[in-house]
Amino acid sequence: MFDSTEVLLGGHNLQQEFGLYLVKIDSGITEGHFGITQSIIEDSVENIDTPFFYGVKREPFTFQATFVRQKEWDFKTRLEFNEIVFKRHYQEFISADYPYILYRVICVDEPNKVFFGEQGGYVSLNFRTDSPYAWSPVSVQNYDLSQNITKTTIQVENRSNVIDFYYPQMEFTLLEGSNISFKNLTDGGREFTFTGLIPNETVSIDNQWQIIKTDVPNVYRYVNCNRQWLRLRKGVNYIEITGKCYLSFRLQVPIAI
Repeated sequence: MFDSTEVLLGGHNLQQEFGLYLVKIDSGITEGHFGITQSIIEDSVENIDTPFFYGVKREPFTFQATFVRQKEWDFKTRLEFNEIVFKRHYQEFISADYPYILYRVICVDEPNKVFFGEQGGYVSLNFRTDSPYAWSPVSVQNYDLSQNITKTTIQVENRSNVIDFYYPQMEFTLLEGSNISFKNLTDGGREFTFTGLIPNETVSIDNQWQIIKTDVPNVYRYVNCNRQWLRLRKGVNYIEITGKCYLSFRLQVPIAI
C-alpha cells in the first residue's frame, strides 16, 4: 500500500506528463526531513568546562523521493524523465501536499537505486537542497507612489520563521528629482538612500547580494547609495518612502517545516 501525491519538478507536472506520483510506501507513520540541519561552532579551552560558543552552522540536506508508475516504464518515459531529473543546476521541487513551499534541488542519486517491474514500478531518488530550508512561493508587491509629495509609509511582511532579517529584491523607477530614500521604521529607522539619480531611471537592487543595476547605459550606482541595504525584520515592517516612484518588491522567504 502507498499514499501518493502529485509533484512539480522544474516546472514539470510529473503526474500529467509521465503518470508518476510521489509516494510513501506503506501507510501510517513515515520518516521525513524536519526543521533545519545545523551544528554548533565552538572552541574548547583548557581548564574551562564551558566551550566558547560562536554560533551555529546550517547546512543543506538530502532527502529521498520515491516515484511510482502503475504501467510500463517504456523507453520514451525513461528517456524524458531522466532528462528532467538529472540537471546540472538546481530546480524547484513542489509537492501537492505542501503547495505553499518549495525546495531547490539537484538529484544526487546512484543509478543502481532504480527498480522496475512488468506492471510498472517505482524509482527512489535522492535530492540535495540548495539551502538548509525550504522557500515560500515568490510574492511580488507593486506600489504606485507617483503622487508621493512628501512621505508615504507602506507595509511589507517578512514571514520567515528561520532568520531574523530578510533582504528583499526590489526595483523602483524614479519619476521626479534625483534622490530617494527607504526608511524602515520597524528596524530602528535604518535608511537606505540614493542620490544623484536621473528622472525616469529604473534601478534594481538585490539587497542580499548587494547588487545594483540601472537601465542607464554604462553607469554604476554603487557610489550613489549609502549601502545601508534594506532589510526586513520578522513580521510586518513599516517602510517610509521619500520620493515619487513606481516601486516593487520580490519576496521569497526561507521557511522550515
